[in-house]
Amino acid sequence: KEQGGKEESAGEVVVKFVRDYGEDAHKLLAKQGSAPQLYGCEPVIGGWKMVVMERVIGKQWNNVKKEIANQSTFAKLEESIKLLHNEGIYHGDLRDCNVMVDANGTAKVIDFDWAVKGGCYPSDINMRLATNTEEQELHGDVKPRGLIEEAHDLFALQVLKKNMPQVP
Repeated sequence: KEQGGKEESAGEVVVKFVRDYGEDAHKLLAKQGSAPQLYGCEPVIGGWKMVVMERVIGKQWNNVKKEIANQSTFAKLEESIKLLHNEGIYHGDLRDCNVMVDANGTAKVIDFDWAVKGGCYPSDINMRLATNTEEQELHGDVKPRGLIEEAHDLFALQVLKKNMPQVP
């Protein structure tokens, strides 16, 4: 981009190649500041898409310190997921590794591969929500190739809340 005669750098980026991507979901949360900026999502070859986004400088949910994340951080995360749900989109993969927290304590959702309207889980889904304290089963209705539902995201949010850093 050019701004004021100078080229503006996007900073560090993440590039990933995926079969499916919830571009609308990613853009919606990025507009709210709850996801990294999405710079592009373009078809390449053989049915693959190239996704280019801002790199989030921060820590995964399970590694964040209590001085950074607090109840407000979680409340904003919950609001962001409800915003998706209001659009009929369910993330489907709200594991602690897919929520980053930046130095300002802002939660940023990443990995929108399954976050499309009417999305289904892949046939090889990992059926556990790994956390830094224990392994937790996914919602009981989650099945390989099954429809992603609101209840699944809400369940995952409660697991994240249970495992959030304790605020003194």
